[in-house]
Amino acid sequence: MKWLGTILWIIGLLGISYIVSEVNIDVTEFTTFPLFILWCGLTMGLGGFLINSGSKHKEEK
Repeated sequence: MKWLGTILWIIGLLGISYIVSEVNIDVTEFTTFPLFILWCGLTMGLGGFLINSGSKHKEEK
C-alpha cells in the first residue's frame, strides 16, 4: 500500500512538471485541459500522500 501512494505522488509531480514545461506558464494558452491535468496531478499527489500517511498510521497500531 505504501508503494502505491509513492507511485501516485511521483506521477502527480511528473504531471505538474510536464504541464509547466508544455504551457510555459502563458496565461492566454492556459486552457481548461491543462488545468484539468494539473488538477489530476495534484489530486493524485494528495491521494498518494494520504495513502502513505494512512499506511504509516496502521503500522503503528
